[in-house]
Amino acid sequence: MGTTRELAEFMTEVTFDDLPADVVHEGRQLILESLAVTILGGRLELGRTLAAGQGFVDVRYALGDAANPQSLRNAAFVNAAWADCNDSAGGSYKSVFHPGKNLLPAVLTVGIAEDRSGEEVILAAMAATECSFRIDFAIGLEHMARGHYTDGTVGTIGTALAIGKLRGLSVEQLEAAIGNAALLAPATVGGVGMWSASGRPAALGQAAASGIYAVELAQAGIEGPADVLERDGGFAHALGGTNNLERVTRDIGDVWECLDYYLKPYVGCKLTHPAREGLQKLKREDGLTAEDVASISVSHPLYDIAVIGHHTDADANAVAASCSAPYLMATSLIYDDLGPESLLGHRIADPAVRELAARIEIVEDVALTKLYEPGIEARGDIGTPIRMEVTLRTGKTLTYIANHAKGDPVDGLEVTDDELDKKFRDYVEGVLDNDQVLTIIELVHGFERCDSMKALREELVTPNS
Repeated sequence: MGTTRELAEFMTEVTFDDLPADVVHEGRQLILESLAVTILGGRLELGRTLAAGQGFVDVRYALGDAANPQSLRNAAFVNAAWADCNDSAGGSYKSVFHPGKNLLPAVLTVGIAEDRSGEEVILAAMAATECSFRIDFAIGLEHMARGHYTDGTVGTIGTALAIGKLRGLSVEQLEAAIGNAALLAPATVGGVGMWSASGRPAALGQAAASGIYAVELAQAGIEGPADVLERDGGFAHALGGTNNLERVTRDIGDVWECLDYYLKPYVGCKLTHPAREGLQKLKREDGLTAEDVASISVSHPLYDIAVIGHHTDADANAVAASCSAPYLMATSLIYDDLGPESLLGHRIADPAVRELAARIEIVEDVALTKLYEPGIEARGDIGTPIRMEVTLRTGKTLTYIANHAKGDPVDGLEVTDDELDKKFRDYVEGVLDNDQVLTIIELVHGFERCDSMKALREELVTPNS
């Protein structure tokens, strides 16, 4: 039996009662984080532009119509694109995949429109997240090295699995949906340029919409290539150079790889977090200020530099800012800002931030690069290693070394429910009032007990829309 069939069978057979309590808890956290980053994306100029192109103007959250498939796909496109505008959804240390940027927005969009139960939404989301992480483990760094971004490619497959589960597809239909998703998935290429391209969120929006469409096609009897994940010239072979997908289904259902998930306590790419925390520590303990700094050099594995090593222009878009270590480090030191404010236009254009960022460079440490030789899964052991040296105008050097940052799946660093609640409040500020915030947090904390999505929809609907 091939990998495609095995995943289809797993998704068809798994029930809510099969989910360990920790996976259900993680599902609740994923849902709240996804809502937070999606709504934040709608606050950004880039997000508003992307939404207008799909017919959504001045909305809190894109809500589709279950009776209108195109409306549903457009809404999922907007919500997923918004979630990528700020790059603030978490992921797995063993994978590059971020379910909160594509799979979760799609599941919530469809779940709300079709008025599914909380159990149904959590089950579809977490089972598909598990499969998506496992697919990414198999193609991993080679996939990235070829210029692809997992959230667009694997994200389409994962979305199809989730929506197929939500709609009760048979094994054969789900196999067909996976094949369709592989045909429809955006290539999401661009190499180094992808990490600053304002069009990248559109690719992730397309991944969410295409995953839903792949299921619609399967429901209509239209099939993609059989055995599409593992065959020669198929998904893994074409995008990751391998047909060896034994890792994907090994112990599936018994071992839940998604429990290595991390939440992001701050906006922006996770790779920027250790250095930003380091500057905060040096500021507290050594009194470091921007005026003291002659230069800052942060050593990373080579893999990281393509993602976060670029500098931003005064008119940079939110995507470029969210993945720029020099920029985010400068806002951290000058304004103690690790939250949404750092992605707004006035902060990106701030002359003081830009001047300090120009004195920051991200460089390779060959020894750190070697730690990645076993593959992306090595991150599960090594974390996000950095060595930062801050050279002061006096000639003195301050050093900060770290392998982990807040949010990592390491004892004592995990983001707590209270901390995630605060993240949600901060990200939706100005969009939802306090009563709405409290209601949504309460709903998500007991999400599996919700028989309907009507209460959540009521809080997200835009007045007079």
